[in-house]
Amino acid sequence: NKTEVKYEFGIRVTNEGQIPGYATEVSDYIISDTIISSVISQLSEEKRLYYVFDELLGGEGCEIYLFSADNYIEDFGREYTFKELSTIVANETSILLGYRDMTERVEKEKNYGVHLNVNKNQKIKLKKSDKLIVLFEGENEDRSHNK
Repeated sequence: NKTEVKYEFGIRVTNEGQIPGYATEVSDYIISDTIISSVISQLSEEKRLYYVFDELLGGEGCEIYLFSADNYIEDFGREYTFKELSTIVANETSILLGYRDMTERVEKEKNYGVHLNVNKNQKIKLKKSDKLIVLFEGENEDRSHNK
């Protein structure tokens, strides 16, 4: 008897007014009390999420990286569906969470170029400067073709 656990991240990553000097562009910082509050409230409602959080937030678990798109694809002249990109990343034993369009990196109304929970049929034309948001097990340095 399989139990399917669906989980949608509700952790807010922010920079406005909380980190001086980072109000005009998305940053790499996450305010820890925001994460802790969110994790505690979600765990109180769904104890099975402990293992998900332990893997994502624990010291030995997977990590989220923004890897250069050219680490995964070579043909920048075509469009890929998000499903195709997910398959390419999965072949590297990682999970694609989204992407960052670097031409939108300073546009607040476009979430600073960060695209998460992308429809699997959405077509995306990446540029070499774009980043793929990847759940990766190991250290950034372990990625042999990381550029």
